[in-house]
Amino acid sequence: MRKPRVRTKRFAYFLLTVPALVLYSMFMLYPVLTGFYYSLTDWNGISRKYGFIGLRNFVRLFHDERMYNSLGLTLYYTIILTLAVVVLALLLALLLNRQMRLRLIFRTIYFFPTVLSLVLAAIVFNNIFSSLLPMVSKELGISFLSKSLLSGANTALYGVLIVNVWQGTAIPFVIFLTGLQTVPPELLESATMDGASYFQTFRKVLLPFLVPSLQVVLILLLRQGITTFDYVKAMTDGGPGFVTETLPILIYVQAFGGRMNFSYAITESVLLFFLMAFLSFFQFRFFSEKGVGQL
Repeated sequence: MRKPRVRTKRFAYFLLTVPALVLYSMFMLYPVLTGFYYSLTDWNGISRKYGFIGLRNFVRLFHDERMYNSLGLTLYYTIILTLAVVVLALLLALLLNRQMRLRLIFRTIYFFPTVLSLVLAAIVFNNIFSSLLPMVSKELGISFLSKSLLSGANTALYGVLIVNVWQGTAIPFVIFLTGLQTVPPELLESATMDGASYFQTFRKVLLPFLVPSLQVVLILLLRQGITTFDYVKAMTDGGPGFVTETLPILIYVQAFGGRMNFSYAITESVLLFFLMAFLSFFQFRFFSEKGVGQL
């Protein structure tokens, strides 16, 4: 009698997964497979007629100097963003995990930026960089801030990074704070009684409990850095020149910037997909193969 019941339950479970599987296939799997197919064509995004050209777009991609510049810029942006946000969020979490007055108010203040839309934050800081800071620099005699950070070829990318770090620290801060609150107080007391320094306590006691949180944060930041679009589009639109033209911005320009080269833009999107997949795989392997003591 048990086997029919088991089969009935399994069939019921399968039926419950069907709606989610259908929706995922329609809105995720089918567009991805269609995108791979269109990357092998010369489709312009409008015409119903297009030709199959095989790997010609991929050959062109690996000879595109502009793509290499955008790819290098995207990786550099992602590295700086990840390091800055991880360090800042971890320091804030360690600071506000202690017993202190107005701790709840400080936590609310640091989490506030995440409730703002990305475009709104970019527009606000764009006005700060172009209007407020030059006025302050004029009064204080600081020539470095006499013009907008976004107007200089050497500073535009860092202007965008400032906004992204300011708004992107909130969620990692909460994740790290949650991880710190799982540390048993007895372990911290034992480390203190044994005369361990703060760095030793952090490395031997706190860090093992933060590794799962760190892995989640790195996944979020890698995805955010590699696919960054809103901040760049709203603040610099890839300029001045091409100094802030990340790979997502280049994909947008190829598809909607007047070129109508959809198939090539999709090919660049495929490259972006494999880049994210590779970095995610490398990250999972790193955390699974190395112990906490080796981090």
